[in-house]
Amino acid sequence: MFYGDRYGIDFKKISVIRYEKYKNTSIEELHQTTSMIALYDKRVVEMGPRARLVLFRDLADRSLLALQMARFMEIDLALQRVAELLECVRLTAPVRSMVMVYEHGRGVGVYEAPRGTLVHYVELSDEGRVREYRIIVPTMFNIPVIEQALRGLPVDVADLIPRLFDPCIPCSTHIVRVRK
Repeated sequence: MFYGDRYGIDFKKISVIRYEKYKNTSIEELHQTTSMIALYDKRVVEMGPRARLVLFRDLADRSLLALQMARFMEIDLALQRVAELLECVRLTAPVRSMVMVYEHGRGVGVYEAPRGTLVHYVELSDEGRVREYRIIVPTMFNIPVIEQALRGLPVDVADLIPRLFDPCIPCSTHIVRVRK
């Protein structure tokens, strides 16, 4: 639950597409966006605390309130895990260090960040220089989930829902009232 598993996620099943391709629309404003959407196995998937608790702790509640409660439940679980790990720390143990050698290769790093699964992919050239680097952030997975959650809700609460799913969205998204 606390560590991403590079074997539990098939990097080849992650597709990243432009938002207008996801919506399959010709609305000009959507073609101007830089938003990218991530799909897993061509499906919309939720990332974050509620998704983890559904998967690893049998959380059955799929409500918006459960999304917020899941954050608090995860904090409690994380503090318990920190206490366990601190019991394993031996301050008198020797320090281990190693020299990093960079050469040709590829690698995938998967981490369960507070707002969802974070994936880094890197490919190095023969000289050990970065040839390709891709980051797939939880927001890319969560945007379609948030959009589905907003359907049918009053406009008054529209700005709250994205914050429940992804605390990073308010800094990058602004709601503009359009007068007809």
